[in-house]
Amino acid sequence: MLRQANLRNWPLARIMTVVRFALVGAASSVAYAVIMMVSASYFGLAPWVSSVVAYLSAMIINFPLQRNFTFISTGDVRREGLKYLGVHLANLLVSVAIVHLIVDVLQWPVLVSVIAVVVVVPLIQFLILETWVFKPST
Repeated sequence: MLRQANLRNWPLARIMTVVRFALVGAASSVAYAVIMMVSASYFGLAPWVSSVVAYLSAMIINFPLQRNFTFISTGDVRREGLKYLGVHLANLLVSVAIVHLIVDVLQWPVLVSVIAVVVVVPLIQFLILETWVFKPST
């Protein structure tokens, strides 16, 4: 039997960070999904190209919101920006791989790849942003 997460053991600040991350992530995911679907369906770009365009567009929106709203960082913006860029380049590769697998290999609809990307990538991203990119200096 699966154990349910006990939120009573989480500090309120951590819960609020997760909520803020989810809000920013939802906005970024909507931007990704719209740009991906429009560029693939209406402009005829290859799904992997559409994924790159959509991901980079959402990333531009995401960094200032995650830094200033979600993690409320006061660290060096250039250092954090470089780390953030590295994380997102890795996420971009994961996104493209997911799209390639689902659309090109499995030949499922583009929408299925969009759903997979907007579920998998944010989970990985939160952990890395919290523990490395925006980690407060001690």
